[in-house]
Amino acid sequence: LIMILSMLNLDNKEVLHDLFLVCKQWTNALSIINKTKGRKLPISCVFCELCERNKLESLKYLCECLQDNDINKATILRQFRNFCAHGNLSMAQWLTSTFTVTAKDARAGNNGALRWSCSHGHLHVA
Repeated sequence: LIMILSMLNLDNKEVLHDLFLVCKQWTNALSIINKTKGRKLPISCVFCELCERNKLESLKYLCECLQDNDINKATILRQFRNFCAHGNLSMAQWLTSTFTVTAKDARAGNNGALRWSCSHGHLHVA
């Protein structure tokens, strides 16, 4: 798809950029489908897979299509702790603002996010 886009000779760079982003999102989605050998996945599994791959743009695109209860709070908080444990501040901040992770949520599990980020040396996240 990207090769086809490059051959279109579009003058409008914004349109070309938007088309490129759509291709990129589909590439991410197809790689997840390929990994599951075509089985239909719940949206929360796709969400977790994109989180594990640190695919922020794809996550943003996915979240535009979500309903309020598509991803449960436990899944969101698990991903938040994972981002903190791996020192991924930008992903943790995005998750916090997108899904309204509160201070109480962040302290869940006996301050798990804080403990994991500190124990892995990610003081900038703590």
